[in-house]
Amino acid sequence: MDKQAFKTALRAAQEELAKLTDQQNQIERKIAAVKQTIAGLSTMLNKELDEEDILGVTDAIRNVLMRNPGTGFAPKGVKTNLIENGFPIKQYRSPIAIIHTVLKRLVKSGEVRRFTEDGQTFYEWVGKR
Repeated sequence: MDKQAFKTALRAAQEELAKLTDQQNQIERKIAAVKQTIAGLSTMLNKELDEEDILGVTDAIRNVLMRNPGTGFAPKGVKTNLIENGFPIKQYRSPIAIIHTVLKRLVKSGEVRRFTEDGQTFYEWVGKR
């Protein structure tokens, strides 16, 4: 293979990876939305969730961010969105502290971008890296 053929193969592989990553992000958003729906409906029916059905705080926060791509959320905005979507965040003793911790972990894992605007910190979904 000559050098140009390698460049062409590399470009094709990079394009395929980008396409697959986009598909993965779409699937993850759909999974998070279905988990959120299950948690919300279970709460409305006062039904206890089975262990495998429980939507954890991290997944719930991921869901808030994934369902709003390109939108930055302050931690208080994340909390408001969780409540509006039926996630029982109020059951935790210190919900804002938990939200901050989860957001920091998501930044560290590369799933979320942290940025500051007008002195306020926001978090935005960027997908898995």
